[in-house]
Amino acid sequence: MLTIRAIWSRRGRSLTLFLSGTLVVAGCFGSVAYARLSDISPAVASALLLLGVVALASQAASSVDLRRGEIGLAQLRGRTGPRLLWSAVAEPVVILLVATAAGIGLGWLVTDAVAARWLAAGVTFSPGWPEWAAAGVVFAVGVLVVVMASWRTTYETMLDKLVGQRRPRRARTGLLFLQVCVLVGAIVTIYQARQAGPRHIDWVSLLSPALLGLACGLVALWLMRVLAALAAKTRAGNRLNWFVTTRRLFRRADSAAVLPVMIAAAVLAAVAANAWVAADAWRQDTAKLAVGAPISYPVRSGALSAYTASRYADPSGRWLMSAAAFPDPTGGSYRRVFVDPSRWQQVVGDFYAGTAAGTIAHRLAAFPQSAALQTVTGDSVSMVASKDRIFTKKHDGVPVERYRARAAVSIFYVDDKGVLASVDLPPHGHDNQSPAGPGLVRSTARLTDCHRGCVLTELQFTGAAPQRSPMSITELRFAGQNLLGSGSLAPAIHPDTGVHVQRADGALRIWTDAFFSFYGYGSTGQIGTWPLNRPVAALTTEQPKLDKVGGKESVYGIDGSEQPVSVVGTVPVLPFVGSQGALIDIRQALVGEGTTASGAHVVVLARADTPASVRQRLLATGVVGTPTTYQAALLKSRQQTTAQGVRLYLFIALFAAVLALLTAIAAAADQIGGRRQEAASLRSVGLSARGISRSYRREALALAVAVAAASLAAGWFACRALLGALPLVDAGRFGLALDTAPRFVLIVPLAVGAGVVVAVVVAIAFRRIGRTSAPASLRQDLQ
Repeated sequence: MLTIRAIWSRRGRSLTLFLSGTLVVAGCFGSVAYARLSDISPAVASALLLLGVVALASQAASSVDLRRGEIGLAQLRGRTGPRLLWSAVAEPVVILLVATAAGIGLGWLVTDAVAARWLAAGVTFSPGWPEWAAAGVVFAVGVLVVVMASWRTTYETMLDKLVGQRRPRRARTGLLFLQVCVLVGAIVTIYQARQAGPRHIDWVSLLSPALLGLACGLVALWLMRVLAALAAKTRAGNRLNWFVTTRRLFRRADSAAVLPVMIAAAVLAAVAANAWVAADAWRQDTAKLAVGAPISYPVRSGALSAYTASRYADPSGRWLMSAAAFPDPTGGSYRRVFVDPSRWQQVVGDFYAGTAAGTIAHRLAAFPQSAALQTVTGDSVSMVASKDRIFTKKHDGVPVERYRARAAVSIFYVDDKGVLASVDLPPHGHDNQSPAGPGLVRSTARLTDCHRGCVLTELQFTGAAPQRSPMSITELRFAGQNLLGSGSLAPAIHPDTGVHVQRADGALRIWTDAFFSFYGYGSTGQIGTWPLNRPVAALTTEQPKLDKVGGKESVYGIDGSEQPVSVVGTVPVLPFVGSQGALIDIRQALVGEGTTASGAHVVVLARADTPASVRQRLLATGVVGTPTTYQAALLKSRQQTTAQGVRLYLFIALFAAVLALLTAIAAAADQIGGRRQEAASLRSVGLSARGISRSYRREALALAVAVAAASLAAGWFACRALLGALPLVDAGRFGLALDTAPRFVLIVPLAVGAGVVVAVVVAIAFRRIGRTSAPASLRQDLQ
């Protein structure tokens, strides 16, 4: 009952201690709970715990100082040792116990609300042992702080207990030692965090922003007191109210005691805000590179299917574009992406504006516009060639055997389904032939799956034909395309095949070596390939690792074969493959290519405003799957563990800011009694009430400038030193680099805001002290 009555009699101080304890418990309870639900290290709550310890230590010490006379009276009544210590700590311990219970309830409610808003649907929160342990740790640390703050007061002399409250007190050696430990600890944690990097996170890295803020606050406190001492000595001729202001800042430790906590909270907020903005900008850019355009339709049947489907559904080239990417983890020429440059500006447009990939559109203008893939549609192939002939084998001039020299041409192509197919002329198993002129015969065969567009890859000859009577092909048509009249037909005969090809008068003459012709053995060899082995246009990242074949740079093509490239420019990053790879013209790359190699990510990209008719036409092709949008990819990225960690930093920074505000209010409230006595003393020696008010306003301005300047410098340094060491994103080996440059647009408002808060609190708390502190009040204090 005595303790409850005593708490009520000092309800102002009790309320601030209760609110501070509640905030620290709720913040640590909620931080650990959110960390557990998001699979984040619970050590992230150590930053708030550190600030809470400092705030509770300050308020506990103030509470003990306020009760120094009461403790002295208890000692006069015969209490000594542990009993006297218990009389000093009982009141704050009861307050902390109630604050712990209230903090658990508040943390529970906040975690429920935050989990429902930030975590995935269906995630529910129920407290586990980590949350209860966090609350217990905060309570135990609070009790320890109270005991340490009460120890010196309990065992000091009776005279100090009864009158020590009215005189200046020297700085304690233990306190100075702790301040130096904070400064050294901040330096050590920054060094360890930068050495470990974001992939080796422990409590040291997560504690470093708060510890750095406290260290900068202590440095600012020391510097301000030194400057105030110099100003008080060197400018003694100034008006009395200036002298009073500088003297107060130098002599009264409680005047600037709020600086470390306020600056630490501002630094924590600056780091959290910069981390959020930098990480979110990185996720937006990464989501754009991962999707490629506002809408992306997956295609499983290969790059040619995507190419033909996009042109079938959108012949004008305004809405759709095909792309194929090979994001191989080994890097170099294995990582490549194929796009259609002729449609980039219309489909992608300014989608990458403001990102590292924003220069791609300008670089693609250097790609040749004339070279494009020629697809064909149809259902038949035909060939006009010389008839089969009968030859006689001779041995020593004597006929020994008659044989029929047969020759055939195999046509290989990639069909609508992205499958490498072939057709033989004349067809095997039956002769689908008709006369086509003297000594000529026409062969026909049917094509399958060539309704939207097929691509020819190569021609092969099979058979035997003596040089004196070669096989002559005068006409060869593939889905209506005259292959003999095409300039892209290139002989590709290897000497070991024994096959020879000659182009003359628009026809192909094919014969085999004498050995094959004499013995009637069949021989096989390519008689035409696409393209003419010319390099295709490509963009590369700034540090390409391209292979060289025959002294020319090359990459792996769509089908996995080597393909020479002509690099026309470099860009920082590329869609789908990131910071290392090559971007190649898909129109050229598909010429002569076989099926798409495994591991490909093939898509049809679409604008956000693509008409419904175009989308329906695309879906009707049957080659595309369920689309992915940029917004969906961004939402998924924001639900990753690293993104939840950044949100947790904001959560902790918010609690730290409220705790710092409460600490500033409590510190100002504790000083009102002493300030009234001081003001009455100053008025008794002739200083006017207006002059006292001006000195308090100048004190508020000096503290605000100190807090703002220190917060700005410390916030910039903390962001510069620590953003790169925190686990903000998971960039991987080839991902975008996180922009960790401090953003003054965030740091300056936070620093100015911290200074304004201190100025407003001090100004409001002390605005009427000069008018309400009459010299007559000194006589009442002496009675």
